[in-house]
Amino acid sequence: SGQHSGTSSKAQAYLDLHEDIDAIARTAHSMADEIPGIEAKFRRPRNHGDETLKTTARAFLRDATPLEAEFIAYEIRADFLADLTHDLAVFEAAEAAQGSELDSQVAGTKGLDDAILAGVLAVRKLDAIIRNKYHTQPTVLAAWTSASHVERATRHKTTPTA
Repeated sequence: SGQHSGTSSKAQAYLDLHEDIDAIARTAHSMADEIPGIEAKFRRPRNHGDETLKTTARAFLRDATPLEAEFIAYEIRADFLADLTHDLAVFEAAEAAQGSELDSQVAGTKGLDDAILAGVLAVRKLDAIIRNKYHTQPTVLAAWTSASHVERATRHKTTPTA
């Protein structure tokens, strides 16, 4: 499965998990003509709280597992379930670590984490607007896709140490 290198902050773990959920929901939406009722199982959460995100990730894992081949046929990453499982575990670990950190360390990074999260959520909203408005203009969409791309942490396979 894919591994994140240097994913240490809860905000980054949140964003990685949110990105996984978005990819699955987007793919399920495109499969609705072939699999009736699939959209109802893979709705993006309206509430962006931590518990809602974890609950949604677990439900997506449960409901997507029997449909793995169908999702992959729609060009989602072949390791999307392993990636979702990994990102959920990283998020839960980051939550636990954050809970045990000194208040001064948490306060020092919280403002930045909140700003990053707000920025990424704003880009997500704008993405939907741009894609809807310019759906017939592939050149504009390609430029938007390039300009709005947010780099994720590099994924590496972990090698066991002796």
